Amino acid sequence: MRFAMPNGTVKRIVECRESIHLNRRQRDFTVKEESKKSKAFKKFEAYFFGDDDLSLPMSHVLDISTVSKLEDEEKKTSEKMLIAALTKKYDRRWIYALEELKTETAYQFLFHWYNREEVEYTKIRLAYSLVRIDGKAPVLEYVQEILSSNATKDSKMKALNCFFWIKEAGLEDKEKEQLFLSILFSTLIDKTKEVRLYAYEILTEYYNTKDFTPIDDEVYSILSKTSKGTEYQRAAQMFEDRLRSMKAVPAKRKVIVDHIKNLPHNPPSLDVSKCKVCSTIPDNLTADIAAGESLDTHKSKLERMIIFAYYSNCILRCPVCGRLYRYKYEYEFLVGMSSEEDEWLWRTDTDGAVEIVDSFLKYYDFKHIVTSGIFLKITY
Repeated sequence: MRFAMPNGTVKRIVECRESIHLNRRQRDFTVKEESKKSKAFKKFEAYFFGDDDLSLPMSHVLDISTVSKLEDEEKKTSEKMLIAALTKKYDRRWIYALEELKTETAYQFLFHWYNREEVEYTKIRLAYSLVRIDGKAPVLEYVQEILSSNATKDSKMKALNCFFWIKEAGLEDKEKEQLFLSILFSTLIDKTKEVRLYAYEILTEYYNTKDFTPIDDEVYSILSKTSKGTEYQRAAQMFEDRLRSMKAVPAKRKVIVDHIKNLPHNPPSLDVSKCKVCSTIPDNLTADIAAGESLDTHKSKLERMIIFAYYSNCILRCPVCGRLYRYKYEYEFLVGMSSEEDEWLWRTDTDGAVEIVDSFLKYYDFKHIVTSGIFLKITY
């Protein structure tokens, strides 16, 4: 016996079968396309379009190497995905990814967005993205506006983040360099301690003065306290004076020897037992770094008074009594065996320090000496 189907049933069955076949084809296509993706691209999708906790720092959420490992075609696809996503919604991961791509298209997209953006937080973030891609991006004037305004501490700290990448790119244009430095020096008198200290940190990096800064840095001390604006101006002046005192001369033994002999409190002004620093440091110390030992506790109390180029070996000085120390570091790579890494610290005097200088001048062709106050650095 045959039963007649209701009107339209056959049509629906056919449509259902076609739908099933279509879904199968789409699924097969998706599986095929998924198999073509590299591991790096799958990571990219997971990191930048996954459900990560965005309250965490980017370094906790993302694998920085993800974007750099993408193939050229995958980078183009990623770029399109990120730009399409950002046109609909703000997500700092996507901005971060465009920074990492560092393409001209990414730069132009962010630059147009930066120019039309009115929200302070977002515009500062975009300014940072631009200088990460190209340190010559024209954002200094806007950063200056933020730092000279009553913006929040968070906004000012983010604005200062731009300076590292601007510095790394180089400041060939003298006008831009002058503006760059004037902004930082002006920020030394900001009302917020963290902002002042961050500006000072960037300046010390720019002028490469880390090796010429005393442990008891009065500039840092003033900037880290709540004080009058005139005190912060005095700190800025002290830093400028330090910069002016830096001199570069040809590397000559006499210059180094005279520098050692003319150091304040040389010979030391106190007995070892009466010095709060030297009384805690034995005459001779050795540490096996490979075994987890370290002399950092003792070294951190002393100033690196003479530095030999990029070597860790140097002459240290007690900031209290002026007593001299020799520091030596050695690393030896042993094929097929565990490597050896050791450090030594000896108390010494003028003659001992000069002996160390002579041993270095004998084996290395140094070209220049840079001095600033009690500090001296010998370079190639």
